[in-house]
Amino acid sequence: DLFVEVDGTKFTTKDATPDDVALKLRGPGGSKVGVVMERNGQTLDFILTREAIKISSVRSYMSPTPVSGQKVGVVRIKSFSGTTADTVAEKLAELKKKGTTAD
Repeated sequence: DLFVEVDGTKFTTKDATPDDVALKLRGPGGSKVGVVMERNGQTLDFILTREAIKISSVRSYMSPTPVSGQKVGVVRIKSFSGTTADTVAEKLAELKKKGTTAD
């Protein structure tokens, strides 16, 4: 799929970047945005309702160790933001409830 137009702004593959399109797609939650897409040579028109997207940059899980098979808690950070420290603290608390210990 190719973005042809977003909210009246036309895009071409030669001069538009994904960031250009994303800036036009973003807006207040609940507001509408018109989108024209090209798919397999066909033009498709959509009216979308914007809503907040929560992107989780921190993930946690239990994993067995290769040698003993004992489970350990793993916290993976995909990217850093203003909420990363709080999210890591929450994930550590969840892992402790699952039986990990802080050593």
